[in-house]
Amino acid sequence: SVMERKKEFGLLSSIGATKKQLAHTVFFEAVVVGVIGIILGILGAYIGIGCVILIINNLISDMLEYKLHLVTNPLFIIIPVIFIVIGVSAFIPSRRASKVSPIEAIRQNDDIKINKKKIRTSKLVLKLFGIEGEIALKNIKRNKKKYRVTIVSLFISIVLFISFSSYMNYTLNTASSVMGEVPYDYQISYFGDDPNNDKEALDKINEIVKSSDVKEYVSYSVSNLSIIGNYTYSDEYLDFYKSAYGDDGIKALTNLKYQYISIYILDDNSYNKYKKLIGLDKDSVILLNKFKGVSYGNNKRVNYNIPVINNGNINIKICNFDDNDEDVDTTKYCNKKIDNIFITNKSFDLIEEFSYMSDFKLIVNKKLYDSISDSSTHYTQFNIISDNTNNIDKLTKDLDKYSNVNYTNVKEAMKQANNLILVVKILMYGFISLVTLIGVTSVFNTISTSMALRKREFAVLRSIGLTNRGFNKILFFESLFFGMKSLIFAIPVSIGITVLIHYALADMVSISTIIIPWKYIIISIVSVFVIVLLTMIYSTSKIKKHNIIEQIREENI
Repeated sequence: SVMERKKEFGLLSSIGATKKQLAHTVFFEAVVVGVIGIILGILGAYIGIGCVILIINNLISDMLEYKLHLVTNPLFIIIPVIFIVIGVSAFIPSRRASKVSPIEAIRQNDDIKINKKKIRTSKLVLKLFGIEGEIALKNIKRNKKKYRVTIVSLFISIVLFISFSSYMNYTLNTASSVMGEVPYDYQISYFGDDPNNDKEALDKINEIVKSSDVKEYVSYSVSNLSIIGNYTYSDEYLDFYKSAYGDDGIKALTNLKYQYISIYILDDNSYNKYKKLIGLDKDSVILLNKFKGVSYGNNKRVNYNIPVINNGNINIKICNFDDNDEDVDTTKYCNKKIDNIFITNKSFDLIEEFSYMSDFKLIVNKKLYDSISDSSTHYTQFNIISDNTNNIDKLTKDLDKYSNVNYTNVKEAMKQANNLILVVKILMYGFISLVTLIGVTSVFNTISTSMALRKREFAVLRSIGLTNRGFNKILFFESLFFGMKSLIFAIPVSIGITVLIHYALADMVSISTIIIPWKYIIISIVSVFVIVLLTMIYSTSKIKKHNIIEQIREENI
């Protein structure tokens, strides 16, 4: 604004205005504009943050012990208002206004400076973009100081937008990775060694899972036993064990006489579905050779989805003894041999994610289990898919009288988790939008001022025969060169910051590859050209309507 009104300050100076008065004039204007902007800004901030808090309270109220309330620390308003917004932004232009020479300002002969060195452009530019493109490039080269501000503004805006978008990607990936996904809607669990002792509870559970509100369910019992046999651990599994438990853990693993195993006894219907899924024709003991777990070795969180053993001929025997007995005679108690084991790494979705699963998992039906073991089961679970878990909630109230029965409305629990992710998205997208808006405003102001200062230049070009079409082409090519130059610097810097974010968050989330935010980079590229071009068109639309002679004389300022 001060640069645009240089002639006005020169006139004031010529009739006796002192440097101090000119500086005070500019400073006072800055205070007035600043106060209006600050009041609107603070009101907007309160409204925006208030809305966000209302949304958070509604979305995750069940997860919060107390409701969030809008509070203010006055320090965070006073410091930016006094020292940054008014002080810094007004000090530099007020000093510039006070140094204006009356004669030079009135004549405005300091705007055009002859450079002894001829400004050269590539012949390729002339061939590709024509004379309008060459003029546009020479304008940028001739007025480097003016255009540097625009390019810096664009550079900062692009870097902030891509960097915060990248950070948001990692944040959401972290949230999804930690919370995980559960493939069923409701879960009922029965704890007990002998189902016959609590037949009434199991009958009630079976009645619930066969109700009309249940679309599909899987029921299975779990028996934790031990095995001995011939098998070799996979390299991936040994790497996990080493990262989680160190060299001592590897030694302990390889020196074990026997291995703990969980046997999952599926109901016949679920077992047949699983057989079909893995391509098994006959009833066989199925070894799920897949380990899903998390290691926090070396202070890093790493997710694993790996085979436990190397595929091949596996001979194992089921052991019948107390797990705590380290000196047991395995030749005496491990005599239930299992032949024709079918090995697969395909999980049955409804029984895939369980923290209590041992690394070895055998899956059988009741008939097969009875043929390999006479041990009782420790746990029975029903995983249910339903569109109406609220109705199931009403039915499961009758299970409260059984101390060894638990139930969970997984859909509601996951809904809260998804709401939490939604809150993170709202906060991150809101912040990105705010940062982008600040950048766009800065670019708009800079380009508008630049266009206004070049009114005489455009008027001279029009006076020697430049058509509206040619004028628009010059603006287009200037926008193109602006955008290209800012993007050439901003995109590599943004990718570099993304790499730093990746390594900074590597300890919190297992992401093996760097996530380059290509979508946001493309959005930045398109947006830069659109914003710059529209700003230039808007800024020059008024110039086109003015009288060419008046613009050359600059008498209309």
